[in-house]
Amino acid sequence: MLNKDSLLKFLETQGVSFTLYQHARVFSKADLSNMPETAGEVLKSLVLTNKQHDLFLFTLPLNKNADLKNLAIKINSTRLSFGVNQDLNPLGVLPGMVSPLALLNDSQKRFKYIEPVELRQYPIVNCHPLDNAYSIDIALLDLERLVSDSGHEIVYVSDCLKA
Repeated sequence: MLNKDSLLKFLETQGVSFTLYQHARVFSKADLSNMPETAGEVLKSLVLTNKQHDLFLFTLPLNKNADLKNLAIKINSTRLSFGVNQDLNPLGVLPGMVSPLALLNDSQKRFKYIEPVELRQYPIVNCHPLDNAYSIDIALLDLERLVSDSGHEIVYVSDCLKA
């Protein structure tokens, strides 16, 4: 299971460029005032589940909200709700540390990864490298390649964001 340090070494071996920022731990939007200015669009990732207990990771820009009703329709799922702490076990992270990079720890492919098409307008994004006292700027294309290379299909959706 990767942690921040082994993840960063892995990114280097994969030739992925990134900028690392250290800051006070971020657990909520209110904590963002402690973050340094970043070049990338700051992301948030939501752990979602349905009645069948399928697991989904939906990553979106921090300043947007998810339209869960429409998202469920788009991915052909029953009603979606937020996951609980134990749902994070396959990702190897604690609450507040979830990012698409955590999918690299999901060796059993329990999670389906979902990304809004609107994210494509941001060539550089910012997310936690498995530790919420750090964040990295990374090219969206590199992030998507890492997710795909981990065996997770990326499901792109539209009309699932609210201001």
